[in-house]
Amino acid sequence: MYTESEQSMLEEVKRLRAAMQEQRKELDRFKRTSITWTVEDLERRASALELKKNKLSLIYDRSKFEDALFAMIKSHDPMKGITWELVEHHLNTLCLKDKITERLNHPKERLSPLNLGKRNKGLRL
Repeated sequence: MYTESEQSMLEEVKRLRAAMQEQRKELDRFKRTSITWTVEDLERRASALELKKNKLSLIYDRSKFEDALFAMIKSHDPMKGITWELVEHHLNTLCLKDKITERLNHPKERLSPLNLGKRNKGLRL
């Protein structure tokens, strides 16, 4: 038979195994219910925004989507989650091709000869 100390250790091992089994079940439930964001999600949203805002050209740099995805995941508020608004924010902040395009997409910023600069002298709106 086991000593009292050994018996106590065996009980503790059984308790820990049961706790581990419960954690595995919880992890399996989490894996089945988690939401995964991918570069393809950014691609779909960017395509929809481009179609809505500017039917003639691509305004987002696709090579920046992966960095934008990681930045979005790293910086999001876990209490609010990731929303399409947040996806759009990261697309507009990190993936727009140039500043002129950004101004075209933000109506609060008016284009004028004063804020266009010499570099974009030939732009007509």
